[in-house]
Amino acid sequence: MRKMSWSTTATTFIFMNSFIYCLYFSLLAVCTSEF
Repeated sequence: MRKMSWSTTATTFIFMNSFIYCLYFSLLAVCTSEF
């Protein structure tokens, strides 16, 4: 139970991290193309 919970948390964290990373880079690309 505890191991499963930790695994789910880690997967969610990695997913959110990559989502924020993509969002950050797309924002950076928009800013770079503007200037």
